[in-house]
Amino acid sequence: MPMKYGYVNLCLADMWGEPRFNSERVSQLLFSEIVEWSPSRDRFAKVADRTGYEGWVDQNFLTEAPKAKCLQYDKARNAVVTSFNARTYVRIAAQIPTGPLRIPYGTRLVATYNKKTGWYRITLPDDSQCMIGGTSVEPLEKFAADPHRGHLVIQARRLLGVPFLWGGTSAFGFDCSGFVRTVFSFYGFSLPRDTKDQIKCGKPVERNDMRIGDLAFFDRHVGIIDGNGFLLHCSAGGGMVRVDSIDKRVTSHAYREDLDKSFKEARRLF
Repeated sequence: MPMKYGYVNLCLADMWGEPRFNSERVSQLLFSEIVEWSPSRDRFAKVADRTGYEGWVDQNFLTEAPKAKCLQYDKARNAVVTSFNARTYVRIAAQIPTGPLRIPYGTRLVATYNKKTGWYRITLPDDSQCMIGGTSVEPLEKFAADPHRGHLVIQARRLLGVPFLWGGTSAFGFDCSGFVRTVFSFYGFSLPRDTKDQIKCGKPVERNDMRIGDLAFFDRHVGIIDGNGFLLHCSAGGGMVRVDSIDKRVTSHAYREDLDKSFKEARRLF
């Protein structure tokens, strides 16, 4: 039986390790994200995102669309949500749940800006549409055209205080690799979902040569170097996105001995 293509019609859809809600949350899919899934008579479908990452998703949160349109949409994304959540208006398509959605930070969209109204018109792979206020969305080219380490870290700092959520990929809740992946996606980097795969990206850097914006890897953990011995990361132990010190020689403020001793390697993406 051929695979189906479509997109996520909910603000945020959980991906589960097994076809049931009380299994492990392995990741999350953002609104309009393109997926491929196996047809199923049950409530859950086995889904793969565009990187090949797999999990089980409630089929009610998926809208089928032609493969060609889905692939075209994925390449045409030209805008990103920069507010912590952007409210959608003017629900046009019956395929989308009624009422407004709160689209999370980092969601990539195909959007057309109207200078007169100050609104973005969002068009989805099945040609349905909705509207988002212009202050919540910015063109992707603003970020990806000229990646800058300082700007990347400033973007990451905006997420300080976002709670830790196992499998989380949005500003409603992150895990460590979900936080890193979201921040770097603003600047045109498509990182793998999990830490064990992110550690293969970029090129290795000696610990004493780490610079702001480098990735630092620990025992089953990853974060972004913030300079001067500090690490920006989403910590399960700390419960949120936070800044901690990994070098007591530089500063004892917020020093994390467990991270210092479990350091594995650093990688530089640009």
